[in-house]
Amino acid sequence: MFLTTGGEIKSTGDWAAIGALDTEKGFQYDLPLSAGLAVKEGWVKVSSCIPDEGIYYRKTQEETITLIFDVDENLIGIYQNSDVPMPTPWMKTSGPLKSDGTYIFNKEHYGVYLFILDPSNACDLGTSYDSILASPSELPSYSIPINVDVAISQGWPDPMFCSQGRGKYYSNPDFEYIIMYNGDGNPIGIYQYSKQPKPAPWWKTKAINGRSIEMIVWVTEEGTVKRIKLIGAISEADADPSERTFTVDIGY
Repeated sequence: MFLTTGGEIKSTGDWAAIGALDTEKGFQYDLPLSAGLAVKEGWVKVSSCIPDEGIYYRKTQEETITLIFDVDENLIGIYQNSDVPMPTPWMKTSGPLKSDGTYIFNKEHYGVYLFILDPSNACDLGTSYDSILASPSELPSYSIPINVDVAISQGWPDPMFCSQGRGKYYSNPDFEYIIMYNGDGNPIGIYQYSKQPKPAPWWKTKAINGRSIEMIVWVTEEGTVKRIKLIGAISEADADPSERTFTVDIGY
C-alpha cells in the first residue's frame, strides 16, 4: 500500500511533476485533507484532541485506516490497524486511548502511526508546521530519515527504483518497508507490503522490480529521428536483456 504526499521527478534541465502511471490509478487512495471534508465523506469524530496525537476520525467502510486531525482541522496523520501480524514498527496493542481512558478500538490488533505532520502541538490552535512525515518516538511509527543524504548514511542504498509520479524508492534490509523521496531529496511517502491478505486500500500486486533501459537513437543529418532501439526488460513478460527496434515513419 502506498502512503504518499505525491511524486516528483527531475527531467533534463527542468523540474516536472508527473502523475502516477495509468496502471496505478485504480489503486490511488485519496484522503480528505481537512476534517470538514472528512465529515462530508462519511468520517465520524470518535475522540477529543489527545495531546501529542490529535483528533481521531473513523469511517464504517474503512477497516484498516483511522484519520488524525489537529484542532485546526488539518489532516496530520493516519493510524493503521491489522488483524494479522505485521512487522516492526507495527505493535500488538489495544490502543489508541481516548482522553477518558477508553479505547477507540474494541479489540486487540496490530497498529502503527504515520504522521504527515508533527503531532506535538496538535491540540494548539494556529500551529505552523516545518516538517513532514514525523516519527514520534513514544508511538509505534515509521522511522523516516529527514532527507536522502541521511537515508543513505543510515543504510538505505541510493536508489533501488524510480517510479513515474512516485519518486525514488529506497530499501533497507533491516526494515520491511520502502521509503520514497522526491527530486529534492525530501521524503514523500512509504510503500508497505504484507504477505498476508488485507482489506482495501491494500491490494495484491507483483514484486517491485527496478529496470534499467538503454535507448539508442539514429538521427539524420537534418536532425530527423529515423530509428530507436530500446535495450532492457520493458514489461513484466520481457526477458532481461531484451531488445526492441522501432523505425520512425514521419509520413513524407
